[in-house]
Amino acid sequence: MKRDNINYLAVGTFVLATLIILLVVLYKITGRVGDSNPYHVYYDNITGLTDGSRVTYEGYQVGFVGGVEPEQSESGTRYRVEMRIKQGWQIPLDSVARIYSAGLLAETVINIEEGSSKEYLPPDAEVIGLQGGDMFAALGTVAEDIGSLTRDSLRPLLDNVNQQVTGLGGELGTRVPRILGDLESMVQKLDKSAQGLSNMLDDRHTKRISNIIVDVEATARNFNDLSSSLQGTQTQLDSLLREAQGLVGDNQDDVRASVVSLRNALDSVSREVDGILFELEGASRNMNEFSRELRSNPGLLLNGSPAAEKGVRSD
Repeated sequence: MKRDNINYLAVGTFVLATLIILLVVLYKITGRVGDSNPYHVYYDNITGLTDGSRVTYEGYQVGFVGGVEPEQSESGTRYRVEMRIKQGWQIPLDSVARIYSAGLLAETVINIEEGSSKEYLPPDAEVIGLQGGDMFAALGTVAEDIGSLTRDSLRPLLDNVNQQVTGLGGELGTRVPRILGDLESMVQKLDKSAQGLSNMLDDRHTKRISNIIVDVEATARNFNDLSSSLQGTQTQLDSLLREAQGLVGDNQDDVRASVVSLRNALDSVSREVDGILFELEGASRNMNEFSRELRSNPGLLLNGSPAAEKGVRSD
């Protein structure tokens, strides 16, 4: 009997310890924080937020959601969310409470972003609420945009590409044999040209080409020598021009006087040339007359009498 009492006591103790552990675990899971102060915040959408949801302060858990009450008005429906914050926790006046979800499978929490104000909210005060992004709505929008892109852009593009590829395949099917035939003909012509070039480059032609190359090199050397000679000649001409320039510069007055004398002489000749030309013209006429007389009567050279003039006899 005593043994049974011991067994019952052990079982009861084990069950009691298990219940205590379960309560502690539930307390940790639900985020209950002992003594707390009430605060509230308003949202237009509380998707994923329920009673008991955790409230964090820059990621650190400070409370939980105590309840959600909808408030309907002419401007629409908004939701008053009651928060139970750990007693003594100071929240700056300009802090912001934002609905936050770390991922697709993570729970939704209210995260209070700490403000910079030195004044703090009193208990039962309203915290500024900002609507967090709805990840599922964003994913739905992205999926809709992708579907629209696929339907309106990618599918017509793929259809167009398919048509182009189909048309190109048919065109290639008709043109490829002809292209291959042209390539084969071109290869044959290249083979013939290579054979002809090989025949041209036999030992005799190779020797001639070598001789031509030697002659070209000799010509290049001759041109090089000629260029050197021309450079020497250019040097001599430059020296001669410098000497002539110096000579003209040194005798500039004499050269100017010679030019003036030459100009005067040319002026005198130009004034006398008319008379000389007149005398030459008279002498030319006399010589012409003299030659005409000699042709008609050569006896004049021997001091003979002039020939009698012959005329037509009249009866």
